Amino acid sequence: MKRILILTGLLVFMGLFAHGQERQITGTVKDITDDTPLIGVTVVVKGTTHGTTTDIDGNFTLTVSPGDILVFRFIGMQTQEILIQDQRVLQVMMQPDVATLEQVVVTALGIRREERTLTYNVQSIQSEELVASRQENLVNALQGRVSGVQITSTSGAPGAASEIILRGATSVDGDNQPLFVIDGVPVSNASVRGTTNRAADINPNDIESISILKGAAAAALYGIDAANGAVIITTKRGKEGVVTVGLNSSTTVSQVGLLHDVQNTFTTGAAGLYNPRTFSHWGPLFRRSDNVYNNLNNFFQTGVSTKLDANVSGGSENLTYYLALSNLDDQGIVPNTNYGRRSALLTGTANITDNLSVTTTANVIKTGNSYGIVPASGGWMANVYRWPRWDNMEEIYNPDGSERNVWIPVSGNLADVPDNPLWVADNNIRRDEVDRTIASINLNYDINDWLTLNYIAGRDFFMQHFKAVSVWGSAGSAHEGAISEFNRESEKITSTIILTADRKITDDLTITALVGNNLQSDFARNTFNEGERFRNPTLHSINNLQEKRASQSTAQRRIVGVFGDITLDYNRFLVLGVTGRNDWSSTLPLENRSFFYPSYSFAFIPSEFFEGNLANVLSFAKLRASYAQVGKDAPPHRLTQTLTQFFGINSGWRNDPFAGNPILKPEITTEFEIGVDLRLWQGLFHVDFTYYQRKSDDQIIQPRVTPVTGAILQTVNSGSVENKGIETLIRSNIIRRDNMRWEASLNMFGNRSRLTKLFGDLVEFPVTYGQVSSQAIASSWLGEPLFGIVGTDYARTEDGTVIVDKDGYPVIDSEKRYIGNREPKLYYGLNNNFRYGNFEISFLVDGAYGAEIMNATSQFLLSSGNHSMLEKYRNREFVFNGVVEQEDGSFVPNETPIILDREFFQSVYILAGSNFVEESYWIRLRNVNLVYFLPENWTGRLGMKEASVNLNFQNIWLWTNYSGGDPEVNNAGPGGGASGAGTMGVDYFQVPHRKAVTMGLNLRF
Repeated sequence: MKRILILTGLLVFMGLFAHGQERQITGTVKDITDDTPLIGVTVVVKGTTHGTTTDIDGNFTLTVSPGDILVFRFIGMQTQEILIQDQRVLQVMMQPDVATLEQVVVTALGIRREERTLTYNVQSIQSEELVASRQENLVNALQGRVSGVQITSTSGAPGAASEIILRGATSVDGDNQPLFVIDGVPVSNASVRGTTNRAADINPNDIESISILKGAAAAALYGIDAANGAVIITTKRGKEGVVTVGLNSSTTVSQVGLLHDVQNTFTTGAAGLYNPRTFSHWGPLFRRSDNVYNNLNNFFQTGVSTKLDANVSGGSENLTYYLALSNLDDQGIVPNTNYGRRSALLTGTANITDNLSVTTTANVIKTGNSYGIVPASGGWMANVYRWPRWDNMEEIYNPDGSERNVWIPVSGNLADVPDNPLWVADNNIRRDEVDRTIASINLNYDINDWLTLNYIAGRDFFMQHFKAVSVWGSAGSAHEGAISEFNRESEKITSTIILTADRKITDDLTITALVGNNLQSDFARNTFNEGERFRNPTLHSINNLQEKRASQSTAQRRIVGVFGDITLDYNRFLVLGVTGRNDWSSTLPLENRSFFYPSYSFAFIPSEFFEGNLANVLSFAKLRASYAQVGKDAPPHRLTQTLTQFFGINSGWRNDPFAGNPILKPEITTEFEIGVDLRLWQGLFHVDFTYYQRKSDDQIIQPRVTPVTGAILQTVNSGSVENKGIETLIRSNIIRRDNMRWEASLNMFGNRSRLTKLFGDLVEFPVTYGQVSSQAIASSWLGEPLFGIVGTDYARTEDGTVIVDKDGYPVIDSEKRYIGNREPKLYYGLNNNFRYGNFEISFLVDGAYGAEIMNATSQFLLSSGNHSMLEKYRNREFVFNGVVEQEDGSFVPNETPIILDREFFQSVYILAGSNFVEESYWIRLRNVNLVYFLPENWTGRLGMKEASVNLNFQNIWLWTNYSGGDPEVNNAGPGGGASGAGTMGVDYFQVPHRKAVTMGLNLRF
């Protein structure tokens, strides 16, 4: 006890002694460049939370002790530390942080430029954000994080294709997706017959950063393929120093997201009478003794995904390397649906001499995707939704192992019985396999201190094999078995040489100029084999088919381009830029093969003249404007009519349905862009605003032509599309202290499109895979938005009131017209990142409003008596709010009641396509990421540089007024046959998006 008292006394004495050493210190903090006081500088004793901030005059007062280290932090300034000894007054001069004010971004052709000098809008995403999204398709990882970017996925199945569009669609009939470039080499993002878009082959963990070039001025140097913008990907590199080893492991558990509601009150039948041999649920009420199964929810399973990443990097002054290996196994929420990806990335940089360096990269990827669903996904879930609720779908097989049929048809022909969707998922598997190699070499030679020669050559090659088998006993025409398979070879070879000069001509003028040449060769070969009727029911081979067909097609394109770019930087406040490119494309006729397109841009930086408090508040301000053109060539082999195989009687060859056009010319997009970039309080707030207008003329489209031409379609130059929109980005470093950081960003954008011209007397250009209903289809209508919906509506008076007939039923106007726009009026995304001590949390909330969704799922559910609204309205008396036309042409209010029975819904309600066009909004908590970094003294004992554990949630909350399931829908996607305006906003029995939770461990040695 005595020892405890002595120790306590000693501690109290030491505390009093220490307290006696404390004293107040005062000081002033200023900007060394202009001697102005800095307001709001954080002053903190290192290793503690004890601190203060400077006042309006840059002054501060703080209690300190000898030996303390004061840390001074301010956004846009270099952090400074001062050791406290016997000082009582401090005069602190802070240096601007060049890395913050002059951040370097990757632009066209891999050119790195200061963000300050950019004359167009470029937005970048760093590795940490991509990894935190937990999206293995890197296109999906960009959702909600970049303004001006529209992304939709075809389904929630693993390996589902995703579509990306920048600043709206410019083409009525062609591809509207941007060019993807990896380490300076253009690569394929193709999706064939609804299979995975090839950008999903890239492991997000291998990416250092992504730059989005949205406008024509930003992407013009890339030429034809960047007419829709460009996504510039920079992969990770090794760094000089000690060897670093990284290991990342994660496990994800997922469940089905939001589904359409279905009714569970009425059984199968018609006119209120029970019929066990139909999917139509217009029968009587279920009895209390009836079993009612939740087949819709029971169809799905819990998905499990595992991923392991390993990397090693390091090097010396003359040689650096980076090697990464990855393995992903994603079991989906649909039975027997699995996506696997294995990849190896090796990058090395060698400094051959003081002036010459070479970087080589090889990325080898192997993917395998098994589908328990049809790859294009749209429509396949129909039987799951309509399956009779009195039948347990999970009872798939008979005791002898054969398929248990839901009913025995009167005809006795089992081919007439629909297959159980779970049986299909278990037996009729589709398999898609890809072997891909992306390789490049980059030579860089510094001729002198201002002149550089750079050469990049790259090859993107992949072989894809797809096979779909319908086993013996399947329903319909495949009852005796069927096979459909294709093999695709795709090769893209590019060669680019650039000579760059960067020289300060005078003290006030710096010139950066480049000239270059680009060669590109694209080749694809597709071989198709299909047929029916197996000789041996268990041998699933093309050779075993009694009826089979084969075809092969090739497509080849070559592009030669020369380009130049000159940028003048006058005294850091005025930047002028001019680019020009001339392309020669093999897909155009000789006389139109060559075409030139320029861009002109400038930036004015008035903040270079600001002084005093104005400079402190508005630390950086830039106004920018640009005018640019970019061309787009035709698809291969459209100049002359080709021959195609004919499989009918007396089979042989016949003219292809596409008529040739020997006078095609390039499609030209012209864009005007203005913007402002503001940094407030030395970067505390960053505001970037852009307004753009773009017009695409001489559209290359393929309309139907008169049969007398000997063809069905012809490629022509006709049509114009206009887009205009705004993009806003607001960032803030709300808190930045020793042990606390809070960063937030908000991006918003809206785009308005309009189809202003079409071929001949055409007024409509429908989307092939958007025609899932006769009453409302995805289609572009002359004078209306490109992402239009065309369909029928109720007959209406001039003021829009519904006209009702004398029996009380609304009158259908069968003449089709524009009835909706699938493109949202506004997209937005709010991203937050907060770190305190060893804990970090980030979350992304995004959404949209004003999109009119074509709810074809709802239409078909109503027609079959499965829609949930029938529980409330079926067989109810109802008076329509409308008017009845009198013999004299006048109108009186309708007062006649009707019964909302099957005949009404099937013969009246579903015939008005406008009933299934819903203006919707949604807000989604897309991602929440929780990270805990183990303390350094723990990791040091284990021989690790860093270790962290994380918990990540995806799509866990969705708020929407949409009556269907998830409102972010795309029926066919980029490769399911939907070009041009595509099928974004078309809801037709897709597999819903998944909600998931991921647990991960990250180690660095």
